[in-house]
Amino acid sequence: MEGCEVIDSFSRECLQIPLALKQVLPGILSSLILLLVGLFLVYIYLSRNARRPLARRLSFALMILGLLLGVPKFLSQVANPTRLSSTNLALHAIFAVGDVASHVGFVMLIYWDIVNEGMRLAFALDPKNQRRGVKMSTAAGLICMLVEGIFLTIFWILVYDMEELLDEDCRDARFTLSSTFALVQYALVFGAIPSLAFGRLLWGLHKLWKDLPRDIPRHLLYRLRFTQLCLALLTLLGITDGIVGLVVGFIPFWTSFSGFIYDDVALNCLSSLTILLLGIEVFLTHQQAKRRINGSFLLEEEQIRQLIKNGVSILASKQLRPTLQPDHFVMPPVWERGLNQCIAERFLDIYAGDKFKGENFTSEDPATSYVCIQLVKPMTEVARCSMWECLSAGFMGSQKSMAVAPGKYQYLAKPTVMVSHCWSSSYRELMQILKRYDENTNRSNYFFLDVFSMNQHDFADLGSRDSHALRDMYDTMLEALTQSIKVPGCMLLALTPHDRPKMLTRSWCLYEIYIAWKVKAEVSCGFIPEAEESIKRSLTKDDRFIRRLLSTIDAEASSATMKTDRDMILQLIHSAGIQRFNSFVREKLRNSLRVVALTTLREVEGAGTDSEALSPRSEASEPVTR
Repeated sequence: MEGCEVIDSFSRECLQIPLALKQVLPGILSSLILLLVGLFLVYIYLSRNARRPLARRLSFALMILGLLLGVPKFLSQVANPTRLSSTNLALHAIFAVGDVASHVGFVMLIYWDIVNEGMRLAFALDPKNQRRGVKMSTAAGLICMLVEGIFLTIFWILVYDMEELLDEDCRDARFTLSSTFALVQYALVFGAIPSLAFGRLLWGLHKLWKDLPRDIPRHLLYRLRFTQLCLALLTLLGITDGIVGLVVGFIPFWTSFSGFIYDDVALNCLSSLTILLLGIEVFLTHQQAKRRINGSFLLEEEQIRQLIKNGVSILASKQLRPTLQPDHFVMPPVWERGLNQCIAERFLDIYAGDKFKGENFTSEDPATSYVCIQLVKPMTEVARCSMWECLSAGFMGSQKSMAVAPGKYQYLAKPTVMVSHCWSSSYRELMQILKRYDENTNRSNYFFLDVFSMNQHDFADLGSRDSHALRDMYDTMLEALTQSIKVPGCMLLALTPHDRPKMLTRSWCLYEIYIAWKVKAEVSCGFIPEAEESIKRSLTKDDRFIRRLLSTIDAEASSATMKTDRDMILQLIHSAGIQRFNSFVREKLRNSLRVVALTTLREVEGAGTDSEALSPRSEASEPVTR
């Protein structure tokens, strides 16, 4: 066209826009793509230590590869904005292949990843609709990918074939092709269909909110809110895309801008959105990789033994004060002693190692009480201190002599969760519950575990103490118990077995829940992975399982080794209203059972303290806590 600087690549109409704009926008797009490539390389590096969905990784790879193949075209436009890339067969073919790949990858990301994950979450309490929704989104994604591949291939071939047809007779054909592209791409594939899918998910999440308790755990609350926000934004983008498609497809003035809108506006928006989505994915992958890398620094059994040995030696010989700086040797109060799940789990290996060495150990799957009697107390006997103090002193005294990286603060820190569990339950199952809690909260927590945090030797000779000393000990113990719940503000109930949890029948365990109730701490229930699956299957049928489990909760029917302990606890609960307390416990358990479905969306890769152990006992061999 004579005297026209900017010609639309689709309609071949003269565009009244600044020539500089045709240089700047492709330059920005090229920069965004290079940024995407760098971000994707970081993603690949982090993925070595993380497990991410295959469809997500493949979709991002296709999108970035496709956009990267378009860079030669965009750079040629920067160098010569008046040149049409379709006049060069090689340049046009490379861009066309890349465009097909990027759009197929984007469709895959929408339907096989975002929509599928949304279906699993939105219909977690409705497995029938969940399965149907996942199948529908998978089928819709496959159909849309085929449509994209076929349609875009035909479209770019026609764009090249029409290159020489610049006469007036071809104008209508170009407009028809441009409007068809806008209606199929903008209005249908990335407009109406995704908007309906995302709208369906938003409706499912709205329905899910009605079935969930108001005080669900914070990590689930954040997850649901974030999902709602993302779906709302994606729905808005889909509606906007659909409106743009209709405008470009049916209004001739805007149809004449169809090539500019696609090459310089839509692809810039697609690249920016991809950067946002990949940035979120990189952050999540980094978090997962960080947890796995931290897990790779697990101390070996012999290292743990050496740490305890060094700690006991330091504490027993009173060498801690002269050898360390004053601000290093002061032990924190009991309620500020938390430890990582990975170091607590190592005591299973120590237990098994001692058992196979022929020592008199009673079980291959020990209860927590056995771990205390046969490991914790004997190993700390010389210093007569808590296991946490031994480990802490051992870390501080062994930093130069042992390869214990990166130091005690990876394993020991102020607790983020207080764990309430039954000492007669399996210690192995307790570790599974703690590991599952870490996975569900997407962080490495520090747990207050009485068997490690409290000095078990303080309770060994309670039977020989006079009443005054015993009362002082009780006051100290109850203060420590209250602070151990109040400081983290979060308590995890380790419920085993899941159908009849032992801890809900023990007076001291109920007392811990009573304290959490009084200090308004967040209370959540933990189950082993197999129990979560069983609970979810039960919930999909009817509520009989929940009703049967809740019917077993009654503080007045609880038991304790010492009758005086039970009487004291019941007196406290009665003063606050025993029916109100029973209702509180039932409500927390009911809520936890309801949200179990939200924590079993993927295959599992991976709490408490039997406070009855707090009670004074005449048998010296029995473990006593707090």
